[in-house]
Amino acid sequence: MQRTRLQPPGAVHLYYYHRCIKTMNRRGKSTQPCEYYFRVYHSLCPISWVQRWKEQIKDGTFAGKI
Repeated sequence: MQRTRLQPPGAVHLYYYHRCIKTMNRRGKSTQPCEYYFRVYHSLCPISWVQRWKEQIKDGTFAGKI
């Protein structure tokens, strides 16, 4: 049986936001539609989590592929 790690409720929206930004930039389109995911993960997650994730992404130590 494979163990799965439970994600905080807003964490998936952080991933969706960054994936959306990359996709829209690659296609040369506006990233404005991605702001939905940004607002959702900022409203669901404590500021301390968001700050820690931003630092981890910047340092390349985030636990997922962004």
